[in-house]
Amino acid sequence: MMTGGDFVRVFKEGFVNLAMDQLSDWHLRLLRGCRISFSPAMGNYAFLLVFGLVATSATACHKVYDILDYGAEGNGITDNSYALSEAWKEACNAKVDRASVIVPKGKTFLVKPIVFSGPCRPKTISFQISGKLVAPTSPVTWKGLDASRWISFSHVEGLQVNGHGTVDGQGTMWWNQSCKRQPELVNCTTLAPTAMKFLSCKDSSLSDLNFINSPQAHISILGSSNIRVSNMKIEAPGDSPNTDGIHIHRSHQVTIDNAQIGSGDDCVSIQDYTSNIKITNVYCGPGHGVRYYEYHIFELKH
Repeated sequence: MMTGGDFVRVFKEGFVNLAMDQLSDWHLRLLRGCRISFSPAMGNYAFLLVFGLVATSATACHKVYDILDYGAEGNGITDNSYALSEAWKEACNAKVDRASVIVPKGKTFLVKPIVFSGPCRPKTISFQISGKLVAPTSPVTWKGLDASRWISFSHVEGLQVNGHGTVDGQGTMWWNQSCKRQPELVNCTTLAPTAMKFLSCKDSSLSDLNFINSPQAHISILGSSNIRVSNMKIEAPGDSPNTDGIHIHRSHQVTIDNAQIGSGDDCVSIQDYTSNIKITNVYCGPGHGVRYYEYHIFELKH
């Protein structure tokens, strides 16, 4: 019987040096935690066996949860909220270093108001939107629910939302009943859903996505810290009411870099009790630019 450390030492002394060159330090640390038994006659077969074990261990450190495996139907009509919720629950509770929820490319997924809650077990949890997420068109869907939310992430650390896909808030019906646009309308609304909210999240990022036509603000960062937003495109008509691009409130250490934002309100809105905000390479138009209030420190570069 020899330990994984002995196995590594033998290989480093020339047993199969070429193969060892293909193992990273991380793989070697995995090997040192193993106990391996083989005879000298096994030779390279032993290496193949252990290399396979290492590869399996590496795979186990990152698990992927495709929402299609949970019954999602990307036809743009069927509600996929349950499939998304189940995929998130399994990813969030997975005993791995990294987990990813996949919204696959080439399909459109209707999603009703939903909250993805933490804290989660993986150090990093990815929500990869490669396809298209669309909101219900009718405000009636939100009856009895929090009308300020569509997709929310709450109390998640190490969250990465990305994927080169599209998040479509389909906000036209909300705009048409907005008190700002229709003040004379009976039962006009002042509150409408934000497409995506980060609530009490930490050490997280949002990148490489296209947000369009949110009923109200497109992205909201609330009570969060160390959040990076990059390589984003946000689009809404110039006359759409209250459709801020990115809204920041009671948050700290937020970076926005390389974004193209067009909206019917502020491109970036920085509210009170917010500090250490850095904004670089942001193109705004249409929109009201960057609006900021007291109690914060921020840096703005063109």
